Amino acid sequence: MKKTAIIFSVVTLVFGMMAGSAFAFGVNITISDKNYNTSGDTWYTNHEDQEVEPGMQTGQQWDLEAFFQNGTLVTMVGGYNFVNGESGNGTVWKSGDLFIDVDGDAVYGDIDGAQGNTIPVANKYGYDFVLDLNDDMTSYDIYKITDTSMVYNAFYAQNQGSSPWRYASGGTLIGSGSIIYQTGLSDAATGFLGGNHNAVTVDLGFLTNLAWSKPLASTFTLHYTMGCGNDNLMGSYAPVPEPSTILLIGAGLLGVVGMTRKRS
Repeated sequence: MKKTAIIFSVVTLVFGMMAGSAFAFGVNITISDKNYNTSGDTWYTNHEDQEVEPGMQTGQQWDLEAFFQNGTLVTMVGGYNFVNGESGNGTVWKSGDLFIDVDGDAVYGDIDGAQGNTIPVANKYGYDFVLDLNDDMTSYDIYKITDTSMVYNAFYAQNQGSSPWRYASGGTLIGSGSIIYQTGLSDAATGFLGGNHNAVTVDLGFLTNLAWSKPLASTFTLHYTMGCGNDNLMGSYAPVPEPSTILLIGAGLLGVVGMTRKRS
């Protein structure tokens, strides 16, 4: 009976590693966007829930709250309406794309620059891939990009640390995928404040078999913003082992259990 319990625990651990966390959307992998001040205003402190960038319009409708990881699935959660965008200063600020840095040189934080985002600029931010999300949040194309690929910046000059906003052109199309979109989520369902939340889930499984000419970082940096750059969501995604690798680990653990049982 004891042996069976031990083996069950090991198998549960192995398949738990394959499935990811059982909590809501998975493990919270959000990191600081490095753009905040110390004024004491709740909306400008060094956290992500209930935060926008300094000097920007506050409110749940602008709040990008967290990245979650569950295996190869990544979910963005926010009060922001990823499908319809949000109106501010007479403009509807639309959703951006999901950018990925795989070699640890992403550039973000408290950065000022030129205002405006109607003209594409070269990708100087270190991102190596982008998920070009379609406007209705049902699907996306995956591009491998370089520093000569073109992107759109966030609009406001004081929020260039939120750039890039959207993919423009250049790079290599390597695949596509479907989006799971959820809206009207409660505080209890997400663990965040604000009363109303939306979620975008994508699959980053293509990173598992990544062939890349540069050294890979141990974790990959994720980035998302809306057109105004009002909030900057950053995450640290851990590459997921191949299923065969996980099963080998599980077999090894079972072997250790067997040897221990035999000795006892």
